[in-house]
Amino acid sequence: MSKILSLIIPVYNVETYVEECINSLIIQLDNRVEIIIVNDGTPDESMKIIEHCIEALPQNLQDCFIILNQKNQGQSAARNKALNIACGEYVGFIDSDDILDGNYIKELFRIINGYEPDIISIRAARFKKLINDQDVISEMKLLDKVGLYDLTDELKIEIFNRHYWFIWSYIVKRSIIKNNRFISGIYFEDAVFLSSLVLRLDNIYFSDKKIYNYRYNLNGSLLSASSKNVQKNINSYKFIINYFYNEIRNNNFYSISYVISLQTYLAYLKDKKGIFAMIKAYYEFLDYHKYVNKKLLLNRGNLLFYKFGVFFLIFLSIFRK
Repeated sequence: MSKILSLIIPVYNVETYVEECINSLIIQLDNRVEIIIVNDGTPDESMKIIEHCIEALPQNLQDCFIILNQKNQGQSAARNKALNIACGEYVGFIDSDDILDGNYIKELFRIINGYEPDIISIRAARFKKLINDQDVISEMKLLDKVGLYDLTDELKIEIFNRHYWFIWSYIVKRSIIKNNRFISGIYFEDAVFLSSLVLRLDNIYFSDKKIYNYRYNLNGSLLSASSKNVQKNINSYKFIINYFYNEIRNNNFYSISYVISLQTYLAYLKDKKGIFAMIKAYYEFLDYHKYVNKKLLLNRGNLLFYKFGVFFLIFLSIFRK
């Protein structure tokens, strides 16, 4: 049977959460879905837990799973490995510590069968507690829109200003991804992958259903406070800021991504390294060539930051005390 949907799940150090993730998928699984699980060299019991979940299934559902193994290279490399073999008409991505709503697959099939969009944007609930004691913090969504929309320049500007680049919140037609791949070795790789993709799509479907549950995990890689991880965050911010700035000359929409990423980086740097490190970094990335098209900045805070730089951030930190 041909596959309508390929779902890609990188796995690394998630033995506490992965059973709930996999079971939330199993209860709604059918033969039209392909699940590609990539063992990213996980040192814990995650893969044994997954294998145990799969072994309990009837053979026709076991056949929906493909397990790939690699030495630890990070989730970008894991996703790329899966993309190389995915055969579904559409591709989605799941983080292995998150939980799917029971209508996740049903809602995606409804949209795919009814509209065949280039890309689907789904809504999510963010939670922070462990199994069976979920504390929902907030709804996560791209825009207040529902249904199929042409991806006009105006809508792309809205999406870029929202800067909502969580890879799990998009399901993409595989034929459009083609040779698009994630950059390995950095955080925020979703932003580079998705922004370049959105620019060349024709349409998008906005679902109004919260069908994904995103775990706010303080032990996750992005939030880890270790010195090694802080440095990787800093290096990743530098990479994407330079990437977005260099891309402005190819497409002005990247003005938005550059300003938002720089502002976020400086706030992070102030928190981790102090105000003087923030000021130094600001002048390192200043828009000396004036490539930025400030008319594209819809958010007043982003516009004020672009105009006043670190002085705006310092004022903001004082005002919020």
